[in-house]
Amino acid sequence: MRFLRVHLKACDAVPHDAEAHLGFKVENGVVRHLVLTSRGPVVVSKRCEDCVFYKLVSSTYVRGTPTIHNGVIKIVVADTRTARAILRQYEEQVISVEELRHTSLVLTKKQREILSALANGSSIADIARFNSRSKVAVHKIFKKALRKVVELI
Repeated sequence: MRFLRVHLKACDAVPHDAEAHLGFKVENGVVRHLVLTSRGPVVVSKRCEDCVFYKLVSSTYVRGTPTIHNGVIKIVVADTRTARAILRQYEEQVISVEELRHTSLVLTKKQREILSALANGSSIADIARFNSRSKVAVHKIFKKALRKVVELI
């Protein structure tokens, strides 16, 4: 299965000083966003029949928690016909869409092992020696893992 990383314009109900998206709840056709602002956490509620975010979360799979940065909502959804149709219908709210493979969203076993060993104080050379690999190979696995972690954050 493929996924889409979608960047959306935040609606006017989201405060302009929103720094982070802490969660959301869909209830009776209303989306309630919990956002962190300079004033502290704020709940934003709005009936959203014309909101692409509401349409996506109520009709397709959403991976993880959406994020807000500089007034842009970033959400990862399953690449389905329904999701594509919604994004075409609400294209004025969509900033960008990027296709992702599920493998780019999860760490492999080897990547987890290397990150864990590094977190426990081992060096690239130690890990390479222990796994009978070259330092270059271990470093490449580490770089890929680090890119994934950055994307997931």
